[in-house]
Amino acid sequence: MSSATMAPGVAVLGEESTDLPSVALPRTPRAALLWSRALVAASVLVTLFTIDRIMFLFFDYWLFESLGLKSVFWTNFRMGAELYIAAFVTFALAIAVPAFAHDVSRSVRKFVVNTAFLVASVAAYFGAINYTEFLLYSNGSDFGKRDPIFGLDYGFFTFDLPNIWIAWKYLMWAGVLMVCFSVGCASLARRRAAPHASLSRLARRVSVTSPEIVS
Repeated sequence: MSSATMAPGVAVLGEESTDLPSVALPRTPRAALLWSRALVAASVLVTLFTIDRIMFLFFDYWLFESLGLKSVFWTNFRMGAELYIAAFVTFALAIAVPAFAHDVSRSVRKFVVNTAFLVASVAAYFGAINYTEFLLYSNGSDFGKRDPIFGLDYGFFTFDLPNIWIAWKYLMWAGVLMVCFSVGCASLARRRAAPHASLSRLARRVSVTSPEIVS
């Protein structure tokens, strides 16, 4: 009896199958690589935006100089620079400090520090554009009339209160970022305290972030 003709490359039941050639399949890049590339792209965009703002700064200088109001430009620039530095230092420390407070790897620490500089640059710019409100605060005066409810001069609500809200808003966001990066760095730390079996799931999370609280 003649055997049935089989198509080439098809294994017959009961016979040893031929080895298929190994093919390298595409894989999803690691999360760390994606985050690092996203950080580089964001840094490029922020750098281009900063250059654009510097061009406008020169334009303002030439405009005030042509009008004979160069001192006004330097007054605005000085206040904006002070706000820029204050916001930059606040946000940079809020994000970078957790990376040094926890025992994370060098690559994680480098990523957090780069993120701190990027976020701090953006926050510093938005802080600097509030220079007009703070100039009003530094040159404000009392109106001579007091609010009947709080007993404060009306000048407080005009010159002081807007700046207090601005400062509070930036400090609040810096605190939120510090908490988030503290939790993230604590979770990625190589040296962790052993979780306590008697603690709840939430308490174990807290003990990872602050191991000195739970003994």
